[in-house]
Amino acid sequence: MPPAIKIRKVRENGSKVVLYDRQTQSREQIAAEIAEKSAVAIIPPGDNPFIIAGQGTVAAEALEQAGNVAIDAIMVPCGGGWPIGGNLSGRKSGSFSRRNLGSRTERLR
Repeated sequence: MPPAIKIRKVRENGSKVVLYDRQTQSREQIAAEIAEKSAVAIIPPGDNPFIIAGQGTVAAEALEQAGNVAIDAIMVPCGGGWPIGGNLSGRKSGSFSRRNLGSRTERLR
């Protein structure tokens, strides 16, 4: 179950939250049923190769935009691990001397 603050914030932004039982229901099936009945797109979770590649693109673009500015470390959110994996995959071979720091929120406010 996601933290109550996440549920509240999603609802405050005008979205509908659909909760489900992980033991007896499939989120993929629920999403497919919702998409079938309405004009929405299904955005896959972070373990999708396209999402991971997109995170790699973010890293590559950030390094490109930095140009000649020295970057000692890159801090990446790693709640599910996918952004940090994508970040590493998007780096050019010469940029691996930079440290990759994973960060996770201690407490949501």
